Amino acid sequence: MKKYISIILITLAVAGGSCKKTYLSELALNPNTPAVTTPGLQLTGALTKTASNTSGTQYVQYLCWAGFMAYNTGTQPSSSLLLYSITASTYDLFTPIYSNIANYNAILTTTNEPYYQAIAKIMIAYNFEQLVDNYGNVPYFQTLQGTANLTPVYDDASVIYDDLLKQLDAAIKLIQTAPATAAFPGKFDVVYSAGTAAAMNKWAIAANTLKLRLAVRQSSKASLFAAKKAALTANLAATASVGYITTASEWAVNPGYTNTDVLQPPLDVAYGYKASGAVSGSGATYQANTYVVNFLIGSGTNTAPTDPRLFQIYAPSTSAKAAGSVQSTALGQTTPPRIPVGSALASDNVTPSKFSAFVLSPTKSSPLLAAAESYFLQAEAMNNGLIPGSAATAYNAGVTASFTELGLTVAQANAYLALPAYAYPVAGTPLQQETAIITQKWVSLDPYAPLEAFTEIRRTRIPAVPLSILAGVTATDYVERLPYPTVEFNNNAANVAGQPNDIYTTKIFWEN
Repeated sequence: MKKYISIILITLAVAGGSCKKTYLSELALNPNTPAVTTPGLQLTGALTKTASNTSGTQYVQYLCWAGFMAYNTGTQPSSSLLLYSITASTYDLFTPIYSNIANYNAILTTTNEPYYQAIAKIMIAYNFEQLVDNYGNVPYFQTLQGTANLTPVYDDASVIYDDLLKQLDAAIKLIQTAPATAAFPGKFDVVYSAGTAAAMNKWAIAANTLKLRLAVRQSSKASLFAAKKAALTANLAATASVGYITTASEWAVNPGYTNTDVLQPPLDVAYGYKASGAVSGSGATYQANTYVVNFLIGSGTNTAPTDPRLFQIYAPSTSAKAAGSVQSTALGQTTPPRIPVGSALASDNVTPSKFSAFVLSPTKSSPLLAAAESYFLQAEAMNNGLIPGSAATAYNAGVTASFTELGLTVAQANAYLALPAYAYPVAGTPLQQETAIITQKWVSLDPYAPLEAFTEIRRTRIPAVPLSILAGVTATDYVERLPYPTVEFNNNAANVAGQPNDIYTTKIFWEN
């Protein structure tokens, strides 16, 4: 991993090593066009930034709205987050995501190497999906033209999704048809270290799994699915042989994370601890949400004991058992951790549980799309007829991957799945089956993919995470989208002004 750290430091050195110029000469330089760079360095930096965007504090609102985290009772709460008092200046995800897209587009414009181009296309699609899922309609076809077009028009979100499928198909083809002389990204690829055709095939698998997510996302709205199902089914069938992400091809970034303050994983930087042990970032501000803890504790009976993933995601309390708390032995554990818990939904949080040492490991990779999510996407796609296969088998694989990704064992997952409360409802209704799939997907996304977790809640209303209980809340439903940021009104006013922009009534096209 040290070699990746060296790459990052070299990149920083290149950026800062030409500062012995006069002030006026520096003004003449465009900081967006560095004098020295390579596609490899661009790729390393762009992938690392994607991980920072998706796992850092930019998505803290989704961690809370998805029922995973809540404000510490001793912290002044944010009215924006808890009262849903959101304006154009509250959350700007536009800027960092478009900036990251520009990083990948620079690779497309500076090299013709097919493997580099394929990865850039895949990651641009990954980022644009996040833009659509945050905002709905966004500039797409006219973006990335630099000074040639500083005010791009907005494109329909559904049309963008359709084109993202085409771009992912093109990326897969680039990988499959690359000549033997094609340059491998190797160490510059901080996901798969792709130095062979077999390693690059993992990128094709990642692209195919992202295609599946784009297709499944559109399956809950009946009218939309009826219109698109045939095309989506055919599109998925065309690349079915590529396969989907498994535990052998986890899609995650790791540029050499280590326990130093500048090179920790973004989740650590956001909610964990500094190398000295001091609380880092927002670590003192947030703690476990009562909803998810109560959910994972279950009924505490023999038929539905505490889910052992609880103690892998959140750090258990070491204080003595107090009145109103729960003490329960998790499946496969002999020592029952004590988790002080308020009555169900009676308070925002659980004290003093934070994220666990497993989640906040300073060398842990940052997932972009984990195997558990891949299996649950397959299960839902099989359940609604998008792809062939056994939804029950995919569901079981998803739960098992969720356990092993959190450091638990296959045996613990099998014991969990053997219980009626957690087994796939083979004889149930399609809604009961979807509920089981989405609920387990929701658990598997905690805490690594908060946007995905909240997006699935918006799409399916599963699970029924309650709204904020802070006094003064008037909202009667979830925040459906973010408002366009102030920077867009300042720079592209004519085009953004015509877009629907209400956080409750303007739903993303795939929502009911």
